[in-house]
Amino acid sequence: MARCVELGHALGNQHWPAVVKGRRVYVPLTVARAVMASVMKTHSFEGVTYAFVPGAEVIPYLAPHEARRLFGAAEGHLHGGDTA
Repeated sequence: MARCVELGHALGNQHWPAVVKGRRVYVPLTVARAVMASVMKTHSFEGVTYAFVPGAEVIPYLAPHEARRLFGAAEGHLHGGDTA
């Protein structure tokens, strides 16, 4: 539980939108990948792994409203940007 709160606090401090699905948290790549990786490394979340993947690979796991939250597009017009 503590790790969840810590991660939420770190993501919120960066004003990064996020969608939680089961044990995964999806965050769109809104700044340089190096910046996002640096934030994750700085906080050194024990037991938390992350990866950068194309948004097109994430969209099938999201409901339309969740995809809009992450990618800010109307349904059917989603951009395939990366997500962390």
